[in-house]
Amino acid sequence: MNMTRIRQICLRLSKLKKTDYIVILLVGVLLLIVVLPVKEDKNTCSNSQKKAKAKSVSESTYDDEEYEKLLEKKLEGILERMDGVGEVSVMITLLLNKKVASDTKLNVMRQFIVQNEQAGKDSTRVITLFNRIMEQEPDEAQLPLLYAQYLLSKGMNKEAGPVLRQVLAIDPTNTAARMTLLGEAVRQEDYKEIMNLCEAGVESNPDMLEFYFYLAIAYNQAERTDDALAICQKALSHVKDDSKKEVVSDFYAIIGDAYHTKNLHAEAYAAYDSALVYNPSNIGALNNYAYYLSVERRDLDKAEEMSYKTVKAEPNNSTYLDTYAWILFVKGNYAEARLYIDEAIKNDKDSSDVVLEHCGDIYYMTGDAEGALKYWKQAWDKGNRSDTLKQKIQKKKYISDETKPAE
Repeated sequence: MNMTRIRQICLRLSKLKKTDYIVILLVGVLLLIVVLPVKEDKNTCSNSQKKAKAKSVSESTYDDEEYEKLLEKKLEGILERMDGVGEVSVMITLLLNKKVASDTKLNVMRQFIVQNEQAGKDSTRVITLFNRIMEQEPDEAQLPLLYAQYLLSKGMNKEAGPVLRQVLAIDPTNTAARMTLLGEAVRQEDYKEIMNLCEAGVESNPDMLEFYFYLAIAYNQAERTDDALAICQKALSHVKDDSKKEVVSDFYAIIGDAYHTKNLHAEAYAAYDSALVYNPSNIGALNNYAYYLSVERRDLDKAEEMSYKTVKAEPNNSTYLDTYAWILFVKGNYAEARLYIDEAIKNDKDSSDVVLEHCGDIYYMTGDAEGALKYWKQAWDKGNRSDTLKQKIQKKKYISDETKPAE
């Protein structure tokens, strides 16, 4: 290319509208992509020409003059784009070129999004470009992840799901994508999806305790007690010195629940004790531990102390209020128990059959037999079919759970 043409091109560059340094960078990259391969093709064809006499038109080589003309045409095409729609056109050209490195595309796409937002343009423009990039099936996860983040920022959670799964297909260890999908599954209470995500998560990221935790909860919901127990024990093997004590405490609490479900009460209480060592304020462990003790009518002072902590922490929680009321009932403090069971009923929107039956028991022991019968019947209507409840309704009086049904 002669000096005259170079001066002409430089003059055209100097007349372009003022822009930031990214245009200069993009032009340089484009030259590397478009121009240098042409030169390489020229050399390759020259060497192959020595070995073959006949070549197709597409394989023919260029002499120096032809090469300069082709180079000028390529460069002028770039400049024409810049003269027209400018930087955005250069960005799109880069983003859709498979030869451009992923890191470069990532930076360019971020700049494109920023400019689109600053110009107040519709997000459809960005989404359309992302979709064109996705059609090229990128082999690195950065761009799909950026796309998913963009969709989430626009409130398009449903549309972000398939993109996040594409990220995981490329890179199963991508914690951000898996945690985002997991968060959505938790919000939707989709326990099957939680299991799918976390089972793969504990394999690809074995040190991420969160995956074990949510997997254990999902197993519990599916009544897979042994699996919940096993995954918690496996999680504890990955606990490190810097692991959050609250998380470790939660694992022991789930183990306690699992053991109690299996009627291994001693093991359950040992697990709850461990949970409270790691986190003395673990409300769930305190409540369950206290309630199970009251059901067995043992260590009632300890149970009352633990239960009171939960009520103090969450005074409107009907479950915790019911536990505290029941412990007071078992200890014979009926008047005080009624105060707390009334609060439990007031805060229990779903009116669980357990709370309703407890309410009936407490009402009866405070001299309100009519009120007791009303709540026992409500508990029956809610699905409680225990023999003890049936006898309470038939005989219209309180019967301890320890009393066997009459023949």
